[in-house]
Amino acid sequence: MTEFIGLSANWPFSAALLLMLLLALLEVVGLIMGTGFSDLMDSFLPDMDADLDVDVDADTASGPSSMLGGLFGWLRLGEVPAAVSLVVFLASFSGLGLGLQATLISINEDPMSAMAASLIVLPACLPVMRILTGWLARILPQDETESVSSESFIGKSAIIIMGQATSGSAAQAKLADEYGRDHYIMVEPAEEEHAIPQGTDVIVLEQKNSIYIVCRK
Repeated sequence: MTEFIGLSANWPFSAALLLMLLLALLEVVGLIMGTGFSDLMDSFLPDMDADLDVDVDADTASGPSSMLGGLFGWLRLGEVPAAVSLVVFLASFSGLGLGLQATLISINEDPMSAMAASLIVLPACLPVMRILTGWLARILPQDETESVSSESFIGKSAIIIMGQATSGSAAQAKLADEYGRDHYIMVEPAEEEHAIPQGTDVIVLEQKNSIYIVCRK
């Protein structure tokens, strides 16, 4: 098994597996020190993204930003902590990649090149990531990430930190509850609103399933 994982054709998937194990180790060490790695990642990454403010005219913005927000929403990013999403991606990528190479070796005793296998596995792992993330979002204890009901988000201010919010294409936003704790939600603009770019302050108007409807502040 170790020899198989160490094959040069498997290095992208072995690296992903190693990184996943490293993240797990960091989480354990962080918990011992009093701060979980997932908490640090959730607090750091969104703030970094929010600083990368995109100055795009809402009426002319299109394409990449809107598609990016749609992809984030489809992958259910924001429904679980960022560290969990990363671990799910690494697990999907490494698992599918090693499985593909093992199958090829059993058939013709020769694995695919690392680059070719990665190009096949990368898009294939995205729907797997979506399914696993949705499953984890339902079973993870909500009191570890939320101290208030999501209904209390209505009327609160938020800032779009990742992607561009358009009708039918959600972006990720951050808001703080009454206890000062940050929450990350997927948002779409109200019907009368045009596209809302990253970095824009918004007001949460209502919740529709897992999506929040917002307008500019």
